Amino acid sequence: STACAAEVGAQVIAADVASDDQLEELRALGVAMIQGPIVGDPLTVAELSGNPPPTRFKTRDPDTESPNIEVSPPSTSLREAET
Repeated sequence: STACAAEVGAQVIAADVASDDQLEELRALGVAMIQGPIVGDPLTVAELSGNPPPTRFKTRDPDTESPNIEVSPPSTSLREAET
């Protein structure tokens, strides 16, 4: 759980997130990072050495949505989630 992870200074990373519904559920559970098709397609090392494709961003309603999820450029193994 995210609470157990936080107790030891770790973060939960959800894999294979493919839909907005999954993203919203994970956000509600306090998951800080995701990877999967909703963020972008997997990239090869060769693709990463050049200019990676743009990452998808979503706007959030500051009155109803938490700002605890961020997006960063893809890496070879993980992608951080979006707000």
